[in-house]
Amino acid sequence: SAPAKKPDGHGHDASSYQSTPHAHAPRMHALWLLLASAAAAPPHAAWTLARRRALQASRDACAHGHRGYIVELDTARATAAGGGGIARLEALIDEATKPRARRDGAASAPAAITRRLAAISAVAAELDADACDVLLHQPDVAAVTADCIVRVGPDERPGAETPWQPLTIGAAGVQEGATWGIDRIDSREGIDSTYDDSGATGNGTVVYILDTGIRIAHDDFAGRAEAGWSAGCKTGSEAACGSSWV
Repeated sequence: SAPAKKPDGHGHDASSYQSTPHAHAPRMHALWLLLASAAAAPPHAAWTLARRRALQASRDACAHGHRGYIVELDTARATAAGGGGIARLEALIDEATKPRARRDGAASAPAAITRRLAAISAVAAELDADACDVLLHQPDVAAVTADCIVRVGPDERPGAETPWQPLTIGAAGVQEGATWGIDRIDSREGIDSTYDDSGATGNGTVVYILDTGIRIAHDDFAGRAEAGWSAGCKTGSEAACGSSWV
């Protein structure tokens, strides 16, 4: 006699049941959608990890610490998506800072942007770690880097932790270890890391200085330095700036 046929659990004869193309259609459609979305999406894990490492490297490179971050826009991608410029960055940063506002119970996101750098499609902003992470996931953001504090010389302000210490000049009028600027002006023969005034005092000489900043109140000038014109003053008059820095 023929062996008994076992049902398949759904009331069908397991030995004679065959699937039809229609039975696999929903599953095939779902699989196709999954594959299509995976192919279209960027490799976020590796992509974001690389951005995080670049951000950390920029922090590590700040010898004097950092104050906020520089957020750069991927102009090509943002323009292709129908938006670009500083306005796009403002919108992205506003969204990135909303979670903090909700945590703090604020009605709106804090004003994070401190400076707009339209020439390079970037902004300087005060951001917490969460906001940075949100921006690192944004395809329209080209990079997030630390806004490093840069010092061009020793801090000479009163009460500074490392006040400026002048180099001493011996009885012979020769300063050893002189900086390039004064070393270059004591001779036509080139530089030798010393400054020799040869007894010259410069009495009666007028020197016009073009520089990024001169503290005219410094003791070394003994009141001989006078303010000139500064490109940093809105009126063009140094006296209107209310500062002793030209």
